[in-house]
Amino acid sequence: MKILFVGVFDKQGKSTNLSQLLAFKKAGHQVIGYNYREKASLIGNKKRDEDLVSVVSKRKFDLVVYSKCNVVSRETFKKIKHLTTTCLWFMDPLVSYDQEMRDKTKLVDYFCCDKINVLNEALKINKNSFHVCEGFDSDIEKPHDIDKIHNVTFIGNVYGDRAETLSKLKTPVRVISNAFS
Repeated sequence: MKILFVGVFDKQGKSTNLSQLLAFKKAGHQVIGYNYREKASLIGNKKRDEDLVSVVSKRKFDLVVYSKCNVVSRETFKKIKHLTTTCLWFMDPLVSYDQEMRDKTKLVDYFCCDKINVLNEALKINKNSFHVCEGFDSDIEKPHDIDKIHNVTFIGNVYGDRAETLSKLKTPVRVISNAFS
């Protein structure tokens, strides 16, 4: 299968999108990554959207997988859906599942998400919505022999209802927001 993976790919190899792209390749698919944020920083959002439609049109992909793709226009999603099969992968929590993402859920053939509460909302919009755990990349994520310092840690950004949820835990939580910088 010929896939265009539209996401964010970093040079350090820490992007989950890079791991996902490599997993598609390991599964035997021909995959091309399109870094929508990097492209927009070079030519702007409008020209990036035009370029994205052009790439899909010329290359005849069997599938376009979007990873979140906030700020890629809804119109671009519509145009590409007319060209090929599309799937939106949304890894964020429900608090981030805003109107833009709900609109885009309607504009794709398939929607995949990592959170059950997001799935419940997505199914109201697109019957082809599925719970797909983000998983991990066994090539880069390996067990580490590290001394135990904290009983409970939270790695990520504290926004939405996360602070309230963490404060309800009986054990104090060490928040690490810069683990991947």
